[in-house]
Amino acid sequence: MAVWFGKNKAVEKLSKVTAGYLNGDMSIPIKIEEYPEEFRPLACNIAALSDMLRTFTRETQVSSSQVSAAVNQVNAVIGQAADLAEQVKQETNVVDGLSQDIAEATKNAAKQIDEVMVATQTITAVAGDIYQDSITSKNAAEQGCQAAAKVAVAMDSIRQATAEVNGKINALTKMAREIDSLLATIQGISAQTNLLALNASIEAARAGEHGRGFAVVAHEIQKLSDASAGAAHSANKLLAEIDGGVVSAAKAAEVGAGAVEAGAKEMREADASLQAIFAASTQVETKVAEASAARQHQLAATEKTADFLGQIAGIAEQAASRMMTVAASIEQQDKSLADTRKLGDVLANVADNLVATTGKITLVDINSHQQAELDGKIAKLRNLLAETVQDERILSMDAYNHTAIVNDLLLRQPELEAAWTNLPDGQFVVSLPPAGIANAKTREWFKQAMQGQFYVSEVYVSAISHQPCLTVSLPIRDGTENVIGVLGADLRL
Repeated sequence: MAVWFGKNKAVEKLSKVTAGYLNGDMSIPIKIEEYPEEFRPLACNIAALSDMLRTFTRETQVSSSQVSAAVNQVNAVIGQAADLAEQVKQETNVVDGLSQDIAEATKNAAKQIDEVMVATQTITAVAGDIYQDSITSKNAAEQGCQAAAKVAVAMDSIRQATAEVNGKINALTKMAREIDSLLATIQGISAQTNLLALNASIEAARAGEHGRGFAVVAHEIQKLSDASAGAAHSANKLLAEIDGGVVSAAKAAEVGAGAVEAGAKEMREADASLQAIFAASTQVETKVAEASAARQHQLAATEKTADFLGQIAGIAEQAASRMMTVAASIEQQDKSLADTRKLGDVLANVADNLVATTGKITLVDINSHQQAELDGKIAKLRNLLAETVQDERILSMDAYNHTAIVNDLLLRQPELEAAWTNLPDGQFVVSLPPAGIANAKTREWFKQAMQGQFYVSEVYVSAISHQPCLTVSLPIRDGTENVIGVLGADLRL
């Protein structure tokens, strides 16, 4: 290329360019071939110096940006650690109080367990007495069953004897009826004898002296007839009394038989009741035996529980003592974190000053035409990112789906040098290539996107390529328009 200006113009051009460098504008390059031959070594040296300054500035901007991000992240972590330490301190105080309460409650519980153990021992003793009483009741019921069985046998014997007596009475009644019939016959014979004696006396009277002996005999026969009639009448009267007695005896025997039958029925019912009492006594004996065994187990378990509660009380006291030590350690840690935070604030100020200082140096000169072209790229990228966050796969917020989405985005937009997604806490879901920071919570592009804004940064030096770029970001929303993450990308300039 031909030289297009002279010496004076060359000096003026170099002075203007170096003045711009002095003012921080490193965007104007020096074209060696445009200068006269004698100025080219100087121009070459100035160009080399400017290149070195550009490289240093880029590296410094990248480093200061990384340092600033790291310091902010460290400060955030320290703040979180301090907050957690304060929470732990408060919780430690609460736990310490709870430990003391637990120790006191355990002591009280141990006392209650002792009382329960005494009550259990009493119940065990009472259960043993009940068990013995149940055995006695069972034996008495068993003896009652045996006695009832004997009474039932005796009642059966009485019933049989009563039946036999009833049979005898019936036979006696029959014999009385026969005797009554016989007495009636005797009375009839006596009446006829008396009539014959009367006729004989009459005939003897007619016979006179010859019939006197016969009259005596007739008189004696009449006397015998009268005696027989009197005896028969007396026997008949006695037989009537006997018959009345037999009837009364029969009725009494019948009543006795009914009473015996009723007594036998009552004895059978009593026997059934005694059998039921015996069976119930046997069951009670079994249940009381089981209850007694259970009380023994309960007593043993209660004693073990009392021992265990004693151990817990001891452990709780030790825990309370240890918690005091932990609280002291946490308080010391809190002081250390405060000192670290102060150091972090100092580093943050240094990093901010470094960023501000290096930010004054302009490495890219964007004219109005280039700015319009850049605005077009940003608008195109915004539409592409807005389309990307509509992909249903992105709502899963998992690394597998997001890796596929980010890869597709980089393929569709070759001018992107990096793309990534973040969770609401600033953690990266995926970053291609890997991000230079662990958490984006302090970055402006993350905070603006989480507030629902589409964000475009100023031009800065990329930490990935160490070349000028700008960052764009927008929120990821779910079906209810809640922000659930961030999608970001670096546009290469």
